[in-house]
Amino acid sequence: LSGDIIPLTLSASTTGATSTVSGGEVNLPDAGTYLVSYSVNGSVPTDTTSVSLYLNGVAIPNETLTESGGTNGLSSLSKTILITTTGASTLAIYNTSADTLTVSNAGLTVLRSV
Repeated sequence: LSGDIIPLTLSASTTGATSTVSGGEVNLPDAGTYLVSYSVNGSVPTDTTSVSLYLNGVAIPNETLTESGGTNGLSSLSKTILITTTGASTLAIYNTSADTLTVSNAGLTVLRSV
């Protein structure tokens, strides 16, 4: 549904990683600068797919991706950004389309800069 978190599960992590995934959110335990890549492939009945990256439950400004029409009604959205957190934080991708999003693939990769 519109406004729903897009489900994510942990598929791989590097040795010594301290981030976890819970309830579709990536938990970042430490303050720092992170390279974040997020992507969603899916479709909506209205043919306009929109997803947003959220930090601590709030949409990050200018991080809403929208595609109208997609190939055969399917949209492929992705972006890579740098974010800085001041403490423990969560990241999540939300469906911000006007309709239910049928997700075929979604990903969120987070690398902490040291």
